[in-house]
Order: sequence, then C-alpha cells, then structure tokens
Amino acid sequence: MRRSVKTYLSAGMAPIVLLGLAACDGKPGNTWKEPAKGQAVAVLQTDADNKAQEVAYDGFGGTPEGVAYGPDGLVYGLGTSLVAITKDHKAKVVFDDQIEGMAGLVALPGGKFLTSADSQLIELGPGGRKAALAGVAGKNRKLRDPAPKTASASQYRFAASQPVPFATEPDGSIMIADYNVIWRLKDGHLTRIYQVPGRGPVKDWPAISPGGAVSGTHTVYVSPSTNGPSQVRGITAISADGSSRTIALPRHIDGVPGDPASLKVRWMSDDGADGIYVHAGNSSGSYVLHLATKKTELVARHSSKNESGSTCKPGKPVDAKNIPCEIPTSLAYSSGSLIMAGLTSAVLKISTK
Repeated sequence: MRRSVKTYLSAGMAPIVLLGLAACDGKPGNTWKEPAKGQAVAVLQTDADNKAQEVAYDGFGGTPEGVAYGPDGLVYGLGTSLVAITKDHKAKVVFDDQIEGMAGLVALPGGKFLTSADSQLIELGPGGRKAALAGVAGKNRKLRDPAPKTASASQYRFAASQPVPFATEPDGSIMIADYNVIWRLKDGHLTRIYQVPGRGPVKDWPAISPGGAVSGTHTVYVSPSTNGPSQVRGITAISADGSSRTIALPRHIDGVPGDPASLKVRWMSDDGADGIYVHAGNSSGSYVLHLATKKTELVARHSSKNESGSTCKPGKPVDAKNIPCEIPTSLAYSSGSLIMAGLTSAVLKISTK
C-alpha cells in the first residue's frame, strides 16, 4: 500500500448528471432501490473479501486521495488505483500503475483527470498519458519564502510535495491547494487567491485540512488546521475579490448534540449553489452538515451509540439521519446526491433532493 502521503482536498466539481443507478446489485432476486430524499444507500462494498470488492477497495477504501463526480456521470475514486463506479454498481479500474504516488482528484471531459505527484500538478489522460501543468518536478519552495501574487506555472515551485487540485471553474481555471496557499491556474499562469497566515515556528503554521470547495458564487471554502483536524468554526470563505471571513454558524443544529462549531472537520464539498457540505464529527458521532446562506441543517448522521460493526447493504436505503454503518471520510456532491467513501466498508450515496 502506498498511503504514505495524507491527502488535503477532494474534488469539488460543478453539478453534473448523476449516476444512473437503476439496476440490481448482482445478487439473484435482490433488486436495487434508489434512496429517496433523506435516505442513504450503500453503492459498493469495499471489504476486499472477493475480487469485485478488492477492486472497489483499491479506489475507495483505505485513506482516500480523492473522490469526484465526472462529466460522464460516473463516480471516481483515487486510492492505490483510479477506479470508477459503473452504472450497474460495479467497480472498474481506469488506471493502475500510472497513478503511483498521486494525490487529489478532479475529473474532466474526455477521460482526463487532474491529480498531483512529485511537486507537480498532473493531467492524466487516456492511455495513461501524463502532462505536467504546473510546478517543477522534485523542487519545492520553503514555507518561509513568500508566495508571489502571480507566477509562471511551469517555473513555480510549490511548497507542498503534492499540490492538490480540488475544483475547476466554468472558464477552465483550476483551483489548487499548496499547503497553506490557494492558487488559481489559468492559461499557464498561477494567481494566488489566499494564503493562510503563518506566525511563529514553521512547524506550527496552519495547513489546509482535507476537503475544499468552490461554490456556485465562486466563493472558495477552506479549513486551516494546526497539528490535527480543524473545527467547523474555523472554516474560511474566500470571496472572488480575495477577501476572507470565517463562516457564521448557529449555536444549535437539530440532531447535532452540543455546539456544532466545535465539531472536527473531516471533509468538505460544494453544494452546487452558494454553500457547502461538511463531514464533521466528535466522540458522539459523525455528521454531514449543509451550510448555506439561508440554511444550516443536518443531512446525515451516524451515532457512536450504534452497535459496532453494523453494515449498510447495497441497494437497501436507510434513514440518512440514523445510518447504522460508519460514515465514510470523503465526500463529493452532484445534482442532489452526495457520494461518501474511504476508511469504511462501504461507499455511500445520500439523496438530498
């Protein structure tokens, strides 16, 4: 296993056509059922106890390097292989050896993907073709060296050994997380969108936590952290003009015990409009929250009181606010549904509309 580098961000694609999930799960007499609004369903099992599940695990099990919806309507997961979930709920390897050491995932038209490796942003194309879009192979800037406002993409040295792509915008711009900097890449040029302030010893400088999103209003959401997961109260919204603010939160959200602002952020994704979905948790459980301008609500929950080892069966919807199995780590959104994957025995789909 090559899980030596922890991923920073998941893909935050704009809304696209969702998986056409309408077939059976492959077991005789066992019919697939789509989740209604407020329900969750296991799309794949990743227990790796048979060949099909081993393929699923290679893309969606373990520590996720990225999960993304693609323009073709499929869901993609980057692990030890790049794996797609087909429309009949099976896992299919897209790339295997070609993605060694890569992190971050954004799916593009034409069977192309954005990821990163060896201090560079990489476009991975059909046949395993690789093209470096930004960064200098094996070369990094020191964190104390100032990040310029703009730079030539081919000559700039990222601070992170894996600068992680997490979204694209309608004009083709690519959003990249580089340790404590958010960059926009367009036409071979990098523009600095935001830098998390660093004070004191470099080892104590905050980095951008797992998960990141660009909303439909072009607001970038990040979650800076120092020595561990950040709290929901620390999620920062960066406007198109570069100004930033911490998001406002209510003191209480129905279904979430205690102060929701104190929950630890595990992943984030856009909601296709003006807000974000956040996977967060504490000792009481795991929660998926929808944070938007006019609405803050609980979308999904797994309570720590639930019996250990409970499973979610493929094609069998359950109440999203009482999910019996552990909620996976990463998430991606498209057209009224969330896909969650990583560090659990199932890939979950949650219907929000």
